[in-house]
Amino acid sequence: MIKKFKISIGVFGFREMIETKTRINLFKNIINNHSIHSILVHSISRDHVPRELLDFKEHSKVKFISDPIYDDIEMYNFGTPKEKRVKLLYFGTFFFSKGVDILIEAWNKTESNNIDLTIAGNSKTANFELPNLDENSNMHIIDRYLQEEEVVELMSKSNIIVLPYRSTYEFGTSGVFVQAALSNRLLISPDLYPFNQVINKYSLGMTFEAESAESMAKTIDFVTNNYNEFYKNARFSDFINDITKWKEIASLI
Repeated sequence: MIKKFKISIGVFGFREMIETKTRINLFKNIINNHSIHSILVHSISRDHVPRELLDFKEHSKVKFISDPIYDDIEMYNFGTPKEKRVKLLYFGTFFFSKGVDILIEAWNKTESNNIDLTIAGNSKTANFELPNLDENSNMHIIDRYLQEEEVVELMSKSNIIVLPYRSTYEFGTSGVFVQAALSNRLLISPDLYPFNQVINKYSLGMTFEAESAESMAKTIDFVTNNYNEFYKNARFSDFINDITKWKEIASLI
């Protein structure tokens, strides 16, 4: 005996759906499948839906939601660093798409002297030839896998989280983006959708031209030189409060 059932599926980021016309048509076919109860489309903000997907926004099966908070919020309950030097942090894998090499190039072009940069992640995750990761007086390397508690400690000692992502991250999502907001830490991110929309809406930091080391360097200098003004205007709590709650996600499923 074959039993009828309904299923819910999740899609993380918009790229998987809209990168090609074939994918858009495939998504339409999935929606029309009678076994599909709901499709949850995750992004860093449910308020921003690319124009290619606006037709789907009115469909009863499709639910646009924020990528939920996976972390223990209480672990991120710390204040602003007391150090006089502004500290930047990159945390994550060393995939080519993450742009660590662009960050290192940009760092060598910065003009500010009173700032530090920490790059934390396992270099064995690199899928391309990395530039030399040589420590110096204001750039520090932590080359290994980090436990969650270590990541939280690094964020607590940092002022600004840098996301040097390449253009392939457009329409994507980022757990580090949410962690930075949980930590009340400013963001420097490429001018890619939807990261730029969210950063501008909540004044979470500043964006730079994607894949441009020169633009990233100028942005790092500008944000660090005007750090107090940026921090005063940032609306971290508003962004966190607008994230879809797990209870709501459960009801949609």
